[in-house]
Amino acid sequence: MVDDMPEFALVTYDEEKFKCFHCGSTQVYSWGEYNGIPYFNCKKCKRKFTTKDTWLRMKTDKMHSYHNAFNSVFYTRYADDRVTHLTSEGFGSQTNINLIERLHSSIKQRTKVMWDLKKSATASILLDGFINHYNFFLEHGSLNSRTPAQEAGIGRGIGNWGDLINLTYKSPVVKRKVSLDGY
Repeated sequence: MVDDMPEFALVTYDEEKFKCFHCGSTQVYSWGEYNGIPYFNCKKCKRKFTTKDTWLRMKTDKMHSYHNAFNSVFYTRYADDRVTHLTSEGFGSQTNINLIERLHSSIKQRTKVMWDLKKSATASILLDGFINHYNFFLEHGSLNSRTPAQEAGIGRGIGNWGDLINLTYKSPVVKRKVSLDGY
């Protein structure tokens, strides 16, 4: 039994952020080595693992077709190769994907009108402008009608594009050369 192991056999790897792949505990001890691969045992969950173990996780919302697609691609009967499918439980959950989905939707809506541009560099410049607009000027309902810059404590004194441009010219940051030829 693991609990019967003498305390000196317990090795914690807090310095290296080494954790059990099963439960996340840092109370692991060496179980030996085979073919140059060290094996460990977790004192908390009493399971064995190696440093080569990979635990892959995929987060999606609860749309039913995701489950079927996930199983058709990732299903395996071997526990060592299994990928965990996590579903979003809503805004209060740690597996919440709603916020990133909202950002992706906003970016898609903005970039959809850029498909006819001749150069990707022009689209990149416009997307950079959209990101600045999104962070400095667009008030978000989830942030109580504040901008992300205000919420982060940056962007004081920036009320419009002119303020942002003036701040850019005053900063010692290296400016990138912009060309709008052939947009």
